Amino acid sequence: MDLTLTRSRALSNDQETFGQLTAGDLVLQTVEQPWRNNLIGHSCVPEGSYTISPHESPTKGSVYILDGPAQNVYAEDPPPPGGRSLVLIHVANCAMELEGCIAPGLSRGTLLLHGADRNCVLASKTALAQLLALLAGQTHRLDVAWDA
Repeated sequence: MDLTLTRSRALSNDQETFGQLTAGDLVLQTVEQPWRNNLIGHSCVPEGSYTISPHESPTKGSVYILDGPAQNVYAEDPPPPGGRSLVLIHVANCAMELEGCIAPGLSRGTLLLHGADRNCVLASKTALAQLLALLAGQTHRLDVAWDA
């Protein structure tokens, strides 16, 4: 199954990047860090095509991991020099909780975190559970792009 992550220029800013992840009939909202020139741990992933595979993270549990050598993103850890690794699709609500990964949610909203209202995705655990069930432990393709 091919998945598509379309980022919204209108909803994104210098604090977070929002998008919509489509996988078959499942449509989820996403949050990532803003684009920071693919800076390891601080940037959303570059546009392009990725292979996503099931991965068991010691801190995040069952997730999916991205592999896109053309974008300098690798599933292997450590990556080749200058590359990014361990870019995951995992549970989180706000960009400040991510280190270069993608978090799905059922909707977008605002949460009070660290004393301030933050733009976030909501129901991230439920969204990831739905995605994991749909992907059924198989490897898939993910295409990431900005909207027009």
